[in-house]
Amino acid sequence: MGERHWGKESQFFTCAECFEEYKVVYPYDSAKEAEFRCKCGGRLERFSRYEAMLLFNR
Repeated sequence: MGERHWGKESQFFTCAECFEEYKVVYPYDSAKEAEFRCKCGGRLERFSRYEAMLLFNR
């Protein structure tokens, strides 16, 4: 896959451990405030806006 533009307005984050149960996606500012860690202690994974939208359209 080609390089992506990761401007903060197009970055979203989710916890791979918690997503299936809670379906939470954080925008960049919220993820940064949480130091890119989920409340469960897991690391938040980065997604583009398009990829985040696909998570909800499976």
